Amino acid sequence: FDKTGTITKSGMDFTAVQPAQGASFQPRLATDGDVARLSNAMPEVLHRAVTVCHTVKKLQDGRLVGNELECAMVRRMTTPSVERPGDEILVRELHFDHLSMTSGVVLRRQSVLEAFVKGSPAMIKSRCKASSLPADYDSVVMRYAKANFYTISICHKTIPELSDQEVNELPR
Repeated sequence: FDKTGTITKSGMDFTAVQPAQGASFQPRLATDGDVARLSNAMPEVLHRAVTVCHTVKKLQDGRLVGNELECAMVRRMTTPSVERPGDEILVRELHFDHLSMTSGVVLRRQSVLEAFVKGSPAMIKSRCKASSLPADYDSVVMRYAKANFYTISICHKTIPELSDQEVNELPR
């Protein structure tokens, strides 16, 4: 998955998502402010990734605090709440790691464990099986870069059933 934002004078503006399924890119989805339309158009796993793979917190006065890119993503992609749905339990948060240039979460949804990791397209590519990526991954990322978009990729994996303790003991 790849999400793009443009750098503006006042910060980030989250403009589109480019879903990938079955090792193929799907049509680009613009974030035109219609959250319901966008949520319905996105593949379910991408919507879940966007709603859980962030560290944004909402203050009592309604302001969002956190990484500017993540705040822009939450403002454009989710309902005003930054709370996770009740059937989703955050098992482990993988804070941004400067060495791997990634961050992520491990989520328990019903009885299924899912890992979501986001980071630079190059770092996500290096962590994925080549067969799971679109053949034109590099050229699409390069096209966005040449158009002055800031790009972040998100990958997803269902992991075998483990206890919360076992998940927290796994190496990053």
